[in-house]
Amino acid sequence: MFVPSLWVDGMAFGRTILRGGENPWAKPEELGLFHRELASLLSLDVVEISIGAAIDALLEYSSDGPDGDDVEAIEDFLNGPALSAYVTRGIDVLLGGAGGGLIAISLPGPGMIARRFMGAASVDENTLDDLSMALTGLVRAIYRQGIGFIRITEVEPRALEFMTPLTNVAGHYQCEPVLVLRDEAKSADAPPGFATVFREGDGEILQPSWWHAADEVPQGKKLFAELPDDMEPEAVLRRYAALKAAYT
Repeated sequence: MFVPSLWVDGMAFGRTILRGGENPWAKPEELGLFHRELASLLSLDVVEISIGAAIDALLEYSSDGPDGDDVEAIEDFLNGPALSAYVTRGIDVLLGGAGGGLIAISLPGPGMIARRFMGAASVDENTLDDLSMALTGLVRAIYRQGIGFIRITEVEPRALEFMTPLTNVAGHYQCEPVLVLRDEAKSADAPPGFATVFREGDGEILQPSWWHAADEVPQGKKLFAELPDDMEPEAVLRRYAALKAAYT
């Protein structure tokens, strides 16, 4: 399966213009409609299922989150029935109306999970290893036939050492694993096993400032672009059309 040369994350943009800022995962039963609308608006090659947005919604609308920043509690949450049931509910609705398009799971890496729940607490390698295994268990619980990609975003360089379980589970399900390296992880060596790596600072991740400027469309073999939610939608769509044309 090919990895599109232009990988688009339209979640923030979509939730703003299609849902008035509401997280679409607040209503998993309507997730399919949201993604159909977004895919049509943006002519998306890949529809992303954002696990990070699902986690945010579940934590906001229920009491099923981990109690404190204890790593075992975070593992229990990631591998617990509440999260997997919540996510699969949305995935099943989405896949039921996807129309045969390419589907990706968008997953925060173990370092991002550690920062999400543990904040400034000291995170050691054992914690990152445990969280990688917990995320792998989550992928196993939520995977459905029709998902072709697993896209992982990571910001913690030390977490890259513990990606093997995630790339292995992607291979088991014949999914293409895609890695996005940001912040401190952008200069780290990428681990083996990924079909494509988008690295911040190498011209492979579109800078947010590009949307506000009059710069030319960046040229390259691949590009990861996150559509902004702080501009006039018409302006974003005009810029996006030029971007799309350059990578078609």
